Amino acid sequence: MNTRSIAQPLKAKSKQPTTKATPLLGLTGYTSRLPVAWLVLASFIFLAALSIYVIANYYDTRRDIMARIDAQLINAATSANVIVGKKYHESPEQITPAEFKQKKPCPHRACPCFKC
Repeated sequence: MNTRSIAQPLKAKSKQPTTKATPLLGLTGYTSRLPVAWLVLASFIFLAALSIYVIANYYDTRRDIMARIDAQLINAATSANVIVGKKYHESPEQITPAEFKQKKPCPHRACPCFKC
């Protein structure tokens, strides 16, 4: 049972001395702004890492695409002699009209008419 009378004031509990906190991001001790500062720092690190990943992925993909395009261009350039023959490039004025028509590409690409 409580023996204290109503007229007696309550004694305040003494606070324990706090140790001095080291400054972190310009804040000392635990304040209500500390979680916000950590959130901002974590967001900044995340965005920086994401930006680096996106840029690296872009240049890697671009390099692969350019390598495939270069390979296709080299194949097309080296197979031009196979398609038209060396004689075509050495002396084009000596090619007969029949040879020219035979080497001429079809304007229809898929050649549905079978006349080309």
